[in-house]
Amino acid sequence: MKKYFNILVLVIASLFVFTTGVSAKSAVTNLVEAVEEEIGYFGNKQNFEDETTFLAYQEFVDKLKAADLSNYSESDDKVNVYIFRGKSCWHCLDEITWLASNYAEFKDVINVHTYEVWNNRENNKLMNLVAKELGKKASGVPFTVVGNETFSGFSEEVGSAIIEAAKQQKNSEDRYDIKNVINLDEVSAGEKKSNVIMIILILVVLAGGIVFIYFISKSK
Repeated sequence: MKKYFNILVLVIASLFVFTTGVSAKSAVTNLVEAVEEEIGYFGNKQNFEDETTFLAYQEFVDKLKAADLSNYSESDDKVNVYIFRGKSCWHCLDEITWLASNYAEFKDVINVHTYEVWNNRENNKLMNLVAKELGKKASGVPFTVVGNETFSGFSEEVGSAIIEAAKQQKNSEDRYDIKNVINLDEVSAGEKKSNVIMIILILVVLAGGIVFIYFISKSK
């Protein structure tokens, strides 16, 4: 009977670990890497069902290829801009293209960090965690964060607003950066799990284990 009890304890301990916080790495790319990813996807005809759709995106691809990011650099004195985007997302492509094409105008203002959320679960969890912390809901991509401001979707007007928000943050004596509130490198899968659910699961396993041990002992 002691053998079965030890097994029960091991099962409960494992359940507790898996429900209270498994950390996973998020994946971040800078502006140069994001441009390369966008060119790689939208510049590949095999990713599209027909040539007409493929050709519709080539204007953006050409602009990305023409963008001069040879002097792209990041530093602590610049403001971090966080972009949550989706692979094959047209509006995300638009935002990355606009930032890359106009980078010379605000190269001393921003660092660009992007997170692909459609194919990366950890990045998706991070986006929702960041949105929740800022009192917002990330209902779609691109979802851009500058200081404590968020921007959903993209247009040139939104782009200008993003840069203006970054300039205000840079000139502020009390800068806000979400990375100082949330660990952007690791996402805890347990942060969104309810403690109530965890307790219920443990009690169910415990009750089932007790019944199991009882019948095993009675059969001997």
